[in-house]
Amino acid sequence: MAVVFKKPFNIIPTVVCTLKSGSNIATYGDLTAFVDYASVTKNGFTIKLSNACTTSGAKPSISWIATVS
Repeated sequence: MAVVFKKPFNIIPTVVCTLKSGSNIATYGDLTAFVDYASVTKNGFTIKLSNACTTSGAKPSISWIATVS
């Protein structure tokens, strides 16, 4: 999933992402969201989702934050 920042950063930011959901599926831990760090630029980045969950209905949302220090 490509993410484009509404306002570009002056330098390449640090990006962190996580899954969020109200699901109570027992195998939900088989899902992993991660940032493709090679894709991070001043303008955006790419989030990837690894889905080893075999239970139907696992439809996570992904939260992210980008910041510079």
